[in-house]
Amino acid sequence: MLRGGEKIVKEIRFIVTPLCGFNCIFCHREGCKKINRKRSLSSRDLSFIFKVVSKEFGITRCTITGGEPLLRKDILEIVKELKKKGAKITIVTNGL
Repeated sequence: MLRGGEKIVKEIRFIVTPLCGFNCIFCHREGCKKINRKRSLSSRDLSFIFKVVSKEFGITRCTITGGEPLLRKDILEIVKELKKKGAKITIVTNGL
């Protein structure tokens, strides 16, 4: 949607993991040779980012994706933290 030539951002998308149980093109692993699990943002980090973009840009929707986001051991904590900040959440998953 455009207003006065500017894009209106309606959601933020968090790619919470590059890991996936399948080998399809959906996860966009182009150029990824190594996966550094220590570099993932924590649930508190993601919650803080959502809080800032919500306040500054009025964003209320959050899409959690990956790889396969359900492979994150702390996925429930991520969802809980985002819900506390008022996020309307969609999770893109292959259900594995």
